[in-house]
Formats: sequence, C-alpha cells, structure tokens
Amino acid sequence: MIETLERISARPKKDVVNFIDYVRSKDRAIYDDRGICFYLKLNNLMLRRVREDKNYIINNILFLLTCKGDNLHFFGLVLDKAVGIRREIKLAIKKENPKSISWWDKTMDKFIYREIKQCRQ
Repeated sequence: MIETLERISARPKKDVVNFIDYVRSKDRAIYDDRGICFYLKLNNLMLRRVREDKNYIINNILFLLTCKGDNLHFFGLVLDKAVGIRREIKLAIKKENPKSISWWDKTMDKFIYREIKQCRQ
C-alpha cells in the first residue's frame, strides 16, 4: 500500500510513511491488512470548500485534520480487496455518528454525498 501511495502522490516513501503515521495519530485512518483509507471530520463550511474545489484537501490537509465537524469526508482509499476495509469504514461511521459522509469518486469527477440518519444518545 505504501508503494501505491508513493506512486500516486509522487512523494518519497519517507513522506508517505510520515503522513500515514500522522493521520493515524489523529485517529483519522482506517486500515486493515488489505487497505487503508483516511477521513476528515468537517463542519459544513469546510465540507462545502472540499466539494467546490477537489484540490482543497491537498492544499489544506494539516488544517483539515484538526477540524471537528459532523461530516465525514473519506479520501485516499488504497486497497487490494474491499471486503475488510468496508467493514472498518462502517465501524468508523458508527463510532463517529456523522450527519453525512462524502467522498470524491476515483477519477475526481464526481463528489458523492450521503446524509446519515443520526443515532445520537
């Protein structure tokens, strides 16, 4: 997976490993032995900026990782098989209990947004 991220991001392996470690330290990485995915917890304003500019995450990633909003935006999905990571994503959604989830499709042409029925206790 690290090699795939290195190739996609055109960054040295050291930078990719440091980024993964940093995101994991922020508890914003979902992973298993076959894949990895990252997510942001965005407020409505930040979600709108991500939706309007597909490069917004790349240009503001360190700031966005500090946000604490009610919308989960998934990015950076790299996997061999989707079975395990899908289960981990569902667990993250259950844990975070967001009002919405979103992601860009793999070609970055379409922004996908889904509202989630909240289960606040």
